[in-house]
Amino acid sequence: MIKPSSHFIYEKIADDLRSRIENKEFANDRLPSERELAKHYDVNRITLRKAIDMLEQEKLISRDGTRGTFIGRRRARKSGNLVIGFVLVGRSRIDQIHSVTIMELEQQLKQYNSHMMLFSISDEDEIDDVLATPAGNGLLDAVIITGLVSPRIAQKIGELGLPTILFGHLMYQSPVEKSFDRVFPDSLDYSYQAVKYLGDKGHKKIALINGPGYQWFLNIYQGYMRALDELDLEYDEILVEKCVQDTLVQGIRAMSNLLKRECPNAVFVANERLGLGVVECLKTRGIKYPEDIEIITVGTDHSELPGSEKVETVVICWKSMIESALEMLFSRINEPTLPPRSKAVPFRIICPTHELKTLVHV
Repeated sequence: MIKPSSHFIYEKIADDLRSRIENKEFANDRLPSERELAKHYDVNRITLRKAIDMLEQEKLISRDGTRGTFIGRRRARKSGNLVIGFVLVGRSRIDQIHSVTIMELEQQLKQYNSHMMLFSISDEDEIDDVLATPAGNGLLDAVIITGLVSPRIAQKIGELGLPTILFGHLMYQSPVEKSFDRVFPDSLDYSYQAVKYLGDKGHKKIALINGPGYQWFLNIYQGYMRALDELDLEYDEILVEKCVQDTLVQGIRAMSNLLKRECPNAVFVANERLGLGVVECLKTRGIKYPEDIEIITVGTDHSELPGSEKVETVVICWKSMIESALEMLFSRINEPTLPPRSKAVPFRIICPTHELKTLVHV
């Protein structure tokens, strides 16, 4: 612990580190992790980073965001053989869309001669238990985070010092989001395009079955409202069902509740998990689709619904999304000082019985 003096505490820490570097106290010419140093000096990581910044400006040390902080100039990076952590947040099980993501990610990483390591965390407290050790020991070169990611979780993972890609949206809007490289489907735009597509086909009662109050689903609601306005259709609360979870069971319940109040002639369903429930509900009631009710849901090119279920789908190009994520991630690894970037991925609306309906560029 550094004793108080007339100097700022971070200056005293920097002085002590200089002395320890000169005495060659650090093995492999590498400083301990920020967490270890902050604990050693009994300070928070913000104060510690000010000391590290001073030494870096003096070119006494160099940061390599994927490996740690080294004494002397930045070391040349080896090509390939990197390990990318895929961090799934707040999901108790791996569903179909996560399976597709993992398989596609593993496949594309082969092109970089690199590998994936899968992590699952339920809350920010698990970051220390699950991620801090492999990150601190240099076992991870970068991370991709997805799922129910709160701003606090994103910020805490960012503090591990690894190049990080946010795959999708945070749970709710926050300035933190802008500090990360991010690849995402534009749920506001694709919901607007899907509802507009239904309206242009002449449907007047267009319902929305949406997910919980996360940013992704709030954007869908906004897109739905925008499309109704442009179609000159009056918004009707009884045509909107909000689910507490985006699951098959909730999709069944939502469609059942909707039919008790009003029978729409078209429904936009926020994602494939809910869409499977909607289809199941209509089957049990003997309601035909698309003859009686036209359905558009959201999925990937690996979706379970299109074709066999006669459900139109907003197809998000998952391969393109992962390609974009890896391109961003590897450029971030090689150029840590790049400004944060954000990219929306393309999607299209398809009908299982016809060729491509429309391609939407984003």
